[in-house]
Amino acid sequence: MISFLVVFFGLFTKEPLIVNKGIQDSGCRQWVDSVFNAMTLEEKVGQLFIYTIPPVDTKPNIALLHHVVRDRKVGGLLYSKGVLETQAALTNRAQEMAKTPLMITFDGEWGLSMRIKDTPVYPRNMVLGCISDERLIYDYGKEVARQCRELGIHVNFAPVADVNINPENPVINTRSFGEDPKRVSDKVILYSSGLESGGVLSVSKHFPGHGDTETDSHQALPTLNFTRERLDSIELYPFRQAIRAGLGGMMVGHLEVPALEPQQGIPSSLSHHVVQRLLREELGFKGLVFTDALAMKGAAGIEHPALAAIKAGNDMVLASRNLEEEMEVVIQSVKKGELSEEVIDRKCRKVLTYKYVLGVAHRKKIRIPGLSQRIDTPYARDLGNRLNEAAVTVVINKDQTLPLHSGIERIALLNVGTAGGNTAFEQALRKHVAVKRIQLNPDMPDEERRMLRDTLSTYQRVVVCISDNPPASYNEFFLGLPAGMSVVYVFFTPGKNMAALEAGLSKAPAVVLAHSGEKNIQEHTADILFGEAAANGRLSTSVGNLFRAGDGVVITPQTAHGSLE
Repeated sequence: MISFLVVFFGLFTKEPLIVNKGIQDSGCRQWVDSVFNAMTLEEKVGQLFIYTIPPVDTKPNIALLHHVVRDRKVGGLLYSKGVLETQAALTNRAQEMAKTPLMITFDGEWGLSMRIKDTPVYPRNMVLGCISDERLIYDYGKEVARQCRELGIHVNFAPVADVNINPENPVINTRSFGEDPKRVSDKVILYSSGLESGGVLSVSKHFPGHGDTETDSHQALPTLNFTRERLDSIELYPFRQAIRAGLGGMMVGHLEVPALEPQQGIPSSLSHHVVQRLLREELGFKGLVFTDALAMKGAAGIEHPALAAIKAGNDMVLASRNLEEEMEVVIQSVKKGELSEEVIDRKCRKVLTYKYVLGVAHRKKIRIPGLSQRIDTPYARDLGNRLNEAAVTVVINKDQTLPLHSGIERIALLNVGTAGGNTAFEQALRKHVAVKRIQLNPDMPDEERRMLRDTLSTYQRVVVCISDNPPASYNEFFLGLPAGMSVVYVFFTPGKNMAALEAGLSKAPAVVLAHSGEKNIQEHTADILFGEAAANGRLSTSVGNLFRAGDGVVITPQTAHGSLE
């Protein structure tokens, strides 16, 4: 892993790599000086604010855009959910209005489709965390960067670097690459390196770590009552590695962490101890630091959060509840001598430097005709297929159950869930062997279930296909299957659904997690069962008490049997 990453990132760098060349570029210095020297205090403060606006083409929204860009001179924009061409048109209009070119940011953890309709769809991070192919994660980041650049986006608030070790986490969960700090950090660096090699700033979030909470910081302020030793070993680990790898952006979350901030009720995002002392001084991060959205309730308990954020050490504040008031409070604080203008100057110059390096200074107009086709390319769609296929995980494979051999005359396909939900899988299996489809329904009487078990015992192999969240009541049925029956369980559902059948799966010879029921995944999984396609996925998270993160069996097309690594 490390040898691969070094190709893209010199570890233990002082300055983030994406901005390092810009700092040494005379053209960068000249542009930053020329823009900065013409700014008023109000304009310098404006550069530190990112405003959230809906991408809709209405008169009130255009008037709002005009006000925040031309009058308040904000440094950047973040769009909420919308339509591709409308966002592009508004970006073009906003850049024409702006005295200083705008930094366009985006919250696209799984690509543009997180916010924009009719754009390429990619798996969530928890699925990507199962992928062993390092290059594929890098390529994914680079393709997302290409799509962002087509849409005039300079910063992606991704990836989530939180280690999700709490299955009850209501807000991070599938947004995390998993529960193992090292595997999470590897994926963070690979994806981020792809983004930044494509000219888009990556932003690792939510520092110092939102993975082990049962509170959503959009709704309240979560508390992490962990020791510093625990934080170092789990929560902080991916962020520390991202800094060492030279990545350029960091977002600080709204989290109460008593081991880091002694004053009760102060979120990490507004804590000088967390942002300045820990992130900047102790961990040595020199890149651009963003707050999480200040409109979230996790930051609601602090008066004038934007001022507190700047004093804490953040460079840019995101989504203030009241832009006018928050900007004015910062300006008056400088005029009263409560906040040094030198701090504002330093941060403003830093933002301008990043703008130059990210190409913001050139005001490149988005070409709207053909935009959808340039983003949703055959390569973009194929990459999504390859990511989904690479994430398929053979969780266990006892007694060389897989691959299934061509000598098998027939198999029973026991469908659990929506009838017809696995048609592509059934058709793909029929290319290899005769298949008898049998349906297991939740309301099936006990006598019929006993008869069904007797029927299944007459088949050489049974493939159990789960395409819905299965009820726990099925456990009794599966526990009652005859000992020695060769059964393969295939889940075309999220991995967490396996937990409902934990008792039944305890006897399973083979279990395959395909994550989703997309047609190509059903077909690919059928090929894996017969050894005609490879599988080398690893679980990104534990499932109940039966399967652990990192579990997985390699299936190779060239060999007769899977091999455990």
